Amino acid sequence: MKRLPTVRLPPRQRQRGFLMPQLALAVGVITLIAAYAGNQYVQASMDQKRDDKAKLIGERIANASDATKTYATTFFTQIQRGESVTRNGYTLPPQRLLAPTLTDLSGLGFLPATAINPMVYNGQTLQLNVAMRINTQSGCTIPSCSLLFQVTTSAPLLIPNGNTVDIRRATIAATAASPGNAGVSMPSSMGGDPSVFVGNGGTVTGTNSGGVAGLVSMSNGYDSQGFFEFLRRDGSLPMTGTLNMQDTSGAKHDITNANDIDAVDVTASGAITAAGAVTGGTVTATGAVTGKTVTSTGRLRSGEFLQLDAIAIEKNVCSPNGLVGRNTVGLTLSCQSGRWQKLFQSTYIGTTVGFISNQDGGTAGTCEAQAGGQGTVNYWLSCGSRACKSLGYTSGYVAERSGANPGDHADLECF
Repeated sequence: MKRLPTVRLPPRQRQRGFLMPQLALAVGVITLIAAYAGNQYVQASMDQKRDDKAKLIGERIANASDATKTYATTFFTQIQRGESVTRNGYTLPPQRLLAPTLTDLSGLGFLPATAINPMVYNGQTLQLNVAMRINTQSGCTIPSCSLLFQVTTSAPLLIPNGNTVDIRRATIAATAASPGNAGVSMPSSMGGDPSVFVGNGGTVTGTNSGGVAGLVSMSNGYDSQGFFEFLRRDGSLPMTGTLNMQDTSGAKHDITNANDIDAVDVTASGAITAAGAVTGGTVTATGAVTGKTVTSTGRLRSGEFLQLDAIAIEKNVCSPNGLVGRNTVGLTLSCQSGRWQKLFQSTYIGTTVGFISNQDGGTAGTCEAQAGGQGTVNYWLSCGSRACKSLGYTSGYVAERSGANPGDHADLECF
């Protein structure tokens, strides 16, 4: 059998470098896409950080505005009258009342200490300025006028590495501060008016006297007109009616921690207790009036008795002269020459008189004549109780003894 001839094909050659151009192109495309995506991510991340920083600026503006309003309501009267204010040991002088710094607001206790630190935005150092004014345009009378104020950034918000106003971030900051009360001073190059602050919808929220574009400001105020019916803590709005401390259930409530109470009449159905003085026109009570010292500039009158509870010791030191007390048995004592003594005191004086009669029963007006020419009589004279004019004394008792025997006596009636 004859073998058929074998056909031999040429050997297949390996293709080399066919995919390299495509691969290089693919890598290049992927690199461009990755670079674009990375740049977009970095840019988005930077934009987000700047947006967040702008929001933070707006929140700081809102916090400063709240602190300023609390300051305005707390020192409402003093600010309008130009009086220095003190709180937490910190004093704000009159010249800074309408332009308090963040340090002032923090010192007065209205802002935390961390809120006074400057803010940094795109390398800029920003601070917040407060400007207040008394709105007298309504014809009000100080100190019952409204207080208006603005909290404004100290510098405009700019695009990084340039002097162009960053309108987008400034608007974000204003919206974060207050959609209705905060705005941005728009540059004239963008068709705006930098002399005013404009908020959402083109609403003017405040004036910008410096005319610097790119600032963010929040306006606010304290209008006293809506608070006339309330009792102010600083006393600038006095009450025109009765202070009623009885609620609808009939329960009566206390007034505590008061210093001085100045009143015309004080009427109490219970006890009036005072550690100090109670001074007034008429003090009327159906119960007890208790106090450390009760002082009357007129007559002190009692419808019953005067009860002295404290015990005074005779001869002890006392002050001032004229005090009245009692001893343990109820005898009235008075403070005389710095010592407690009886109101009426006997002083016995030993003497010798040569004309007192030995006979009994001398009569008033004739006792000196009846006593003439008799022997010497020793006697004790008690001054201060009874008249004894016949012996030359304006007052006194006489108790005399004559002779050697106790029965020898002469009773002399002298008045």
